[in-house]
Amino acid sequence: MKKTFFLLGILLNFFLLGYSQVNISVGDVHPALKADYRLSIKKNDELLLVYKKKESCIIQKFDAKLNLNTQNVYEGFPRGFEISLATEFNGKNLLFYYYFSEENKKEKIVCYREIDFSKGQLIGEEHKLSQGPYLYYFIEVINGETLRINDDLYDKNLNLISSGRSKKIPTEQKYTILNSTCYSRQGYKYELEKLESSSKDNKKGDSFELLRYDLRSGLVGKTTINLEKKNSNSVGVRVGIDGSVFVAGFYYQTEEDAKKDDAKGIFSIKVDKDGKINKQSYFDIPQEVLNQNGGRRVGKNVEKFPGTDNLALAEFIAEDDGSLTIVGEYKYRMMQMTERLSSPNQNPRNASQKSTSMSHSFHFDAIIVSKIDSSGKLSWVRKIPKSQYGAVSLGGFKLTTGPGYKYFLYFDDERNLELSSNNIPYDYNSDLYDGSFIGYKISDISGDISKMKIFNYKDVGGLEIKQFDIWSIIKSDYNVFYLKAFEKGKEDILIKVELEHPKK
Repeated sequence: MKKTFFLLGILLNFFLLGYSQVNISVGDVHPALKADYRLSIKKNDELLLVYKKKESCIIQKFDAKLNLNTQNVYEGFPRGFEISLATEFNGKNLLFYYYFSEENKKEKIVCYREIDFSKGQLIGEEHKLSQGPYLYYFIEVINGETLRINDDLYDKNLNLISSGRSKKIPTEQKYTILNSTCYSRQGYKYELEKLESSSKDNKKGDSFELLRYDLRSGLVGKTTINLEKKNSNSVGVRVGIDGSVFVAGFYYQTEEDAKKDDAKGIFSIKVDKDGKINKQSYFDIPQEVLNQNGGRRVGKNVEKFPGTDNLALAEFIAEDDGSLTIVGEYKYRMMQMTERLSSPNQNPRNASQKSTSMSHSFHFDAIIVSKIDSSGKLSWVRKIPKSQYGAVSLGGFKLTTGPGYKYFLYFDDERNLELSSNNIPYDYNSDLYDGSFIGYKISDISGDISKMKIFNYKDVGGLEIKQFDIWSIIKSDYNVFYLKAFEKGKEDILIKVELEHPKK
């Protein structure tokens, strides 16, 4: 009881280094829920969390003080069902999920049920929307009034507008594995694929095809993009608010750079809504940025993460003003072979033998952040130093936004808060579930940076959290995020973190 009284309504302030405050609110304790978190809906500072456990769906409803109001368990869902989306749509709160058809195990059925947000309850019957032989279902709301299930569009009353199962454009050239896809508010699907080329053609630069599918009419368009004597395997596509399409990423300057996975620059290409290329911009990353904090320290026996280079495109944002924010992170995997001398064999004819073992470590190092303005000019490039590693892939960062700012949040050694640009960052072992949750706050306009300490693993509003990593954040909205902590597996606590802005 003492702990419950102590936790209720706690509000702590941690001061940013040179800026304002971080507010941490902690709710009351409640019995631990052993289930997998899936989705959430937030209204008026109240939070609804959706969990999955085998064939059950569990809904928790929290009030504005972060205290658990209700917990409802719904059993009897089909085996292998998966929850896809929980959202407010056309004035209703809906939960979308899918499962395999009993008649045809290769097809999946998409369904939805309505949620009473105030009570945290499912209401009404199950409604079936779609069925097809898809490996997965991706569901989202486009422009607030259209629902997309893969390439099918539904109106606000969930009636099918069009089925966008278009065929690919026939081409004589072959595509490589690269595939980047996005959807526009206007109902278009954009797919970027890299073309295979001969070694002779490769000297001219890599080529890509930007395919545009009109999900309503089924019409398909194509734009061929050629990088100017540059190569890239780290590239993405995004759609601007006006319907323009941006292709951007990191490039290699020379063939030797490509062999070393050593990206040297940033590029962006703007394509108008009719498929015409308007602007192409290429910028070398300044050498002083690359050399900052000891440069790169990738050693031998490095393996790439599947589908990425060492400097991999991590985030790519088309801003409302037509500018771009391009974020890359150095990611790689290292192999280490260890030889051990085994104990002497009891058979005198055999000498001592050696045994070998192989281990892997996942590395998430520095972040490169760049801003390209609406005219296609480079505004600034910044480097965020970090050196995360672990046997389990728990490193990386979380990007959240505030008005005019980007927040890069991750776990690190607290000593790196005082790190100067000339020093190599202290290593952080993400397997230990220790250290501090820190972040970098970057101004969209100037690129100015401030560091912040958000909390320490051993002191979050008076709690010592257990087994929490960056992927355990259960809800992120603007400059606010939520997380669950637990103690000894018996009690959960909901925590709210507010990243405030500097006061003028």
